[in-house]
Amino acid sequence: MNEWKMLFQYMKRHWFLAFMAPVLVMIEVFAEVAQPAIMANIVNDGVLGGNSDVIYSQGLKMIVFTIVGAVGGVLSIYAAANVAYRVSADVRRDMFSHIHKLSFSFVDKLQIGSLITRMTDDVTRVQRVIQASLRLLFRAPIMFVSAIALLLMLDVNIAVVLVVMVPLLLVFIFLLLRNTIPFFAVVQQKLDGLNGFLREMLAGIKVVKTYAGEKSEQRRFQGVNQDWTSTSISVALRTSLLMPISALIIDFGVISVLYVGGYEATDGRMNVGDIMAATNYLSQIMMSLRMASHIIMDLAQADASLVRIAELMKTPSEDDRADSTVSPADGAVVFEHVSFGYDASKPFIKDISFDIPSGQTLLLLGSTGSGKSTLISLLLRFYDADSGTILLGGKDIKSMSRKTLHTHVGVVSQRAQFFVGTIASNLRIGKNDATDNEMMRALEMAQLADFVRKVPEGLNYPVEQDGVNLSGGQRQRLSLARTLLSNPDVLILDNCIAAMDFLTASKIWKAVESLNSTRIVIAQRPSVACKADKIVLLKDGCVERFGDFAELKDICEAALEGKEVE
Repeated sequence: MNEWKMLFQYMKRHWFLAFMAPVLVMIEVFAEVAQPAIMANIVNDGVLGGNSDVIYSQGLKMIVFTIVGAVGGVLSIYAAANVAYRVSADVRRDMFSHIHKLSFSFVDKLQIGSLITRMTDDVTRVQRVIQASLRLLFRAPIMFVSAIALLLMLDVNIAVVLVVMVPLLLVFIFLLLRNTIPFFAVVQQKLDGLNGFLREMLAGIKVVKTYAGEKSEQRRFQGVNQDWTSTSISVALRTSLLMPISALIIDFGVISVLYVGGYEATDGRMNVGDIMAATNYLSQIMMSLRMASHIIMDLAQADASLVRIAELMKTPSEDDRADSTVSPADGAVVFEHVSFGYDASKPFIKDISFDIPSGQTLLLLGSTGSGKSTLISLLLRFYDADSGTILLGGKDIKSMSRKTLHTHVGVVSQRAQFFVGTIASNLRIGKNDATDNEMMRALEMAQLADFVRKVPEGLNYPVEQDGVNLSGGQRQRLSLARTLLSNPDVLILDNCIAAMDFLTASKIWKAVESLNSTRIVIAQRPSVACKADKIVLLKDGCVERFGDFAELKDICEAALEGKEVE
């Protein structure tokens, strides 16, 4: 129920159109239910009575009611669609904004495929039910009650048909919905898996093609795709029964009305026009019940989607738990007995302690899987430590909002991530109000300024998705320039010069050393180890050794050569 309250809060923003849609539906319905009575007058008094004036006057009245009903219907559809699309846009916008504030642990748990499904298919289902409910949720009961009242006014004996047909249709609808609704949530879960697989496969398509693994991936996709397809077909099979069976019941109802009406017409108790009106009213009653079943089914689907949307929206963001006014005094970094595990029952980082004064360089060494990247993730608060404290400039990083923390800590990853746009737009992710001169200075430090000056577009040089039109070295240097642009107190370099030649890397390192930032480096170049003020050697998630290069010279050389450290 709380999920629906959340949806109503969004709809309140567009209250006028949300109010007008059902009002217009009422006008449309009243115009429709009035027409069978008018038609009965035309047949009884005009055609059978031989009175052409009745035919003309009642015919004109029917035209007016038809036009009024059509206008009301068109305007109600427009109002309902307007509200539905605006609400879905608001929900998607808030979901997109909220996702940026969630912890990495929650995103990892939920998986990217599920997030995509929630922001697309789930929101679309909610959009569909808003549009349908603003019409059918009001149209069905109004038409049902109005048609029954007018039908009983024609002939009470027709009520016998209603007593049989209406409960029969209601029982069928109830049984169908009871056996179908539980599958809606399952379909969405299967779609999560399909989207997740597609995202993983498309992101790694170069690896698949490199190792000629197309057939293997096609078999995996066929399994995931078939799983979702079979579940969807099962649901579609159940829902497809609604239309033909309800139509069959309605047809039997019409035949019954014709039989009862014909019997009474022979006795002179009912006119031909009244029989025609009665069949139309019965069809409207049955159609209103069928419309009600459709909206109930849509509501059930939307309910499953709303639960998934609310789960995401109600997840507390990291910024909600921290003070955005807390800032570090400098770039000094301290780890005090820090432990962390991706699985809470299995610690990966165990009781790590070290410190690096502001403005100095710290080198992280260790074999693959020793915990280097995990330490960086903890410092950036991509994940929060299970125990212990991480201090930045004397302040616990958990007391800072993530936004504040990331303005003081910049990271250049080994694999740079870029977005479709230009060099300037990608640089401004690091500082959104950066001037052209500031961007060029950052590019100079990253040794990419010459490339920008050579291309005709300059800073407006287009960057394709994921920077595929740039070389590996250019991507890493552009990523470095983006981080340098923000002038962080702590600069993290995670194997970011791996694709560069020695001369370029030396120039970049000299530029980085000229900054006042504290530098935390993950690298495999001996020259970096020589220039580091402090070195942390990690092994199996623990600090094996901590000191300067002179103290750890032999161990550093062994680690950098890929040898086992004793």
